[in-house]
Amino acid sequence: MDSINTQRVEKLLKKTEGRRISVVPANAPDGPEDAPTPGDIKNITEDTLHEADLAQIRLQEAKKENTRLKAELIPLRGELEAKDERITQLDELLMLAEQQVQQSCEATPLSSASLTTKRSANFPDTPVFTGEITDRKDISPKFEPWVLHVHDKLQMNQDHFETDAAKTAYVFIRLSGDAMDHINSYRAGDPNYFKTSDSVLNALREIYDNPNQRENARISFCELRQDTKTPFPQFFSEFIRLARYLQFPEIVLIEDLKEKVLPRMQKVLSESSEDFNTLTKLKDRLICLDNQQ
Repeated sequence: MDSINTQRVEKLLKKTEGRRISVVPANAPDGPEDAPTPGDIKNITEDTLHEADLAQIRLQEAKKENTRLKAELIPLRGELEAKDERITQLDELLMLAEQQVQQSCEATPLSSASLTTKRSANFPDTPVFTGEITDRKDISPKFEPWVLHVHDKLQMNQDHFETDAAKTAYVFIRLSGDAMDHINSYRAGDPNYFKTSDSVLNALREIYDNPNQRENARISFCELRQDTKTPFPQFFSEFIRLARYLQFPEIVLIEDLKEKVLPRMQKVLSESSEDFNTLTKLKDRLICLDNQQ
């Protein structure tokens, strides 16, 4: 408060700087007009004291506000410290998880191709083979086409059957009736008797493979002739099927095909000077002749 009074007095002195101030008794003659009177000094002192009181009040209010803000900050600091601690814990867990993933990848490395490759589309299942004779007095489905279908299924869906055990199990579930009974006779003493799918198919061949099939194919090939009601493409398809089964060399097949087509085609070929040194070239020429009729 003394400091505030001092400042007020200094201001007053500046206002009267350069002026002459006389202090005279109350009963003295009138002096200069600008000389401060005792009333002026009293008013200045009262104003100074009033401003000092206001400053003191503002100071107390500021201290109260500061105390209040500090009190509000204490729980916020506690929450902030708790969140910082939680963040630190999560960072440590994240680092541990990344280390575990890295160790797992190093233990079981996978190529980028294996991560992105999808399984192949499901190839149709083979029909169930029973080995039993139908009303038409024939086995349905026929054994050899069924075996080929099994091979196609296992080939097209290799990624579905990655082990021999999986392939063997697939063949088992495509069997029923007499055929399954025949296979089970092998497995009676050892459920794991069959180690591969081929071993199962070979066991089935012992019963269902036709030992006369090759001879029957040879006879059918010798008797095969194109007639006027059969288009050449249809005739040629049967010709190739039998020929491949009998495994004749191409030079033999060229001469046989010339003798088995329609007589009018044979005549054109005999009069032609063309050199049919491949079966494909001869086939194309015969297709043209067939379309000219």
